[in-house]
Amino acid sequence: MNNESKVYSIWKRPMLQHVGIQRCLMCFRWFDLCCLMLDDPAHAICLEVFTQATPLALDHVQQAQSRTPPDYSLRWSGLAVTVGEVLEHGLPNINRTDWHQSVTGLSQRHMIQSAAKALAGIYKQKLPSWME
Repeated sequence: MNNESKVYSIWKRPMLQHVGIQRCLMCFRWFDLCCLMLDDPAHAICLEVFTQATPLALDHVQQAQSRTPPDYSLRWSGLAVTVGEVLEHGLPNINRTDWHQSVTGLSQRHMIQSAAKALAGIYKQKLPSWME
């Protein structure tokens, strides 16, 4: 197999991507959620599922916005400071990497695992029947 074939075969495999999102979904009500995306070009399957939405205090979102420099080059797609960092800085016993546990009683890992199980179930239904 030459190098060109190796690259082609890599891109024909299913790929999974995880993206964290903070959005204002209702008037001045912000939420944190993750999108899991699965792309399987060999079977022309492209799927997206989301974790449950975790409510964010407007104050925390505004702090993250204010701590992001106006000239931040990636501001169009996000902020330089995460909500987890704002919470860790302002509240005792909050960890920036799993603040969801303190806010909702569920870890972010648990939320992502639940979404991944749903994604796997949907993906299995979309696969050709001979693959089962």
